[in-house]
Amino acid sequence: MWPMKRRASPSDPGENEADRIAAEWAARLDGLGDGEADHPALQRWLDADVRHRGAFIRSQAALHLLGSARERGGAAEGGGRQVYQPEPVMGRRAVMAGLAACAAGAVWSAVSWPQRVEAKTLSTGLGEVQRFRFKNGSSVMLDSNSRIELRTEADGDKIDLLSGGAWFDILEQDDRAVLVASNGLTVRATRCAFAVNLIPAPEVIVTRGALDLERSNRLVAGFRLAAGTRATVEPNGQTSIAVMSQAEIQRVLAWRQGGLSLDGETVAVAASRFNRYNRQQLIIRDDQIGSQPVVGWFDIRNPMQFAQAVALSFGGVVEAADGEIRIAKN
Repeated sequence: MWPMKRRASPSDPGENEADRIAAEWAARLDGLGDGEADHPALQRWLDADVRHRGAFIRSQAALHLLGSARERGGAAEGGGRQVYQPEPVMGRRAVMAGLAACAAGAVWSAVSWPQRVEAKTLSTGLGEVQRFRFKNGSSVMLDSNSRIELRTEADGDKIDLLSGGAWFDILEQDDRAVLVASNGLTVRATRCAFAVNLIPAPEVIVTRGALDLERSNRLVAGFRLAAGTRATVEPNGQTSIAVMSQAEIQRVLAWRQGGLSLDGETVAVAASRFNRYNRQQLIIRDDQIGSQPVVGWFDIRNPMQFAQAVALSFGGVVEAADGEIRIAKN
């Protein structure tokens, strides 16, 4: 089972068509003052492909951008330090509503398949998201700073997730079991799609089909997980199972499209997720700001956009210096 790496391409005609349709819907709803629920045809189109949702959000953002955060003190202060002071151009309620429509500017799409990658170890660097396809048509998408090792065994192909996270798409014609082992978890999968993550806690999310999950320590019974379920290893070692909606699954796995989708997570938690993808680290210098909930979709590779939105919402100031973006109380 040897993979081929899938590289990003800006010229995917499917992406262009999705952007065109999304722009038409966004303009129509903007002109009528309607919402998604008023148009079942739009809802069906959005549900058909996660990329449609990203295109639609980007189109909405183009029509409903927040008031821009003006830079004050544009000249660099001593040591190359820049200070950004957003103007309070709207109330906090309006800002939080606007954040929900703020879209990522880039989708990590891919269309071309170069030569085979002759290696048993696949990895991504900081901020990279790469997709690899196996010879049988199945594929794996690696999250930022992730690494897997591949080997073939008598009962199927074995993949060890050594760091980070990955999403696996095992096609229907693949009858051989794919075993994914990670931090005490073992997944036996055929004809399904699922994600395995180590951060912030070991977990498995099934997005299509069903799989068998076992704990390698054999102290607990195995589980049969169906689509729409999530198994998480708690700090006490117990495994908890939860049902997830399709919208929640897409939100949690938004990294596949280069986005960070927030639905009430605190600023501090969001900052830690941005820091997994960027060398320029977000530093929250005020506990009150850090504890505030945030809603919205952001480009995971644009921490400054997020910092300015947070400062605009909660009365903060943004400082960029020494490879850091610092959010402090105004």
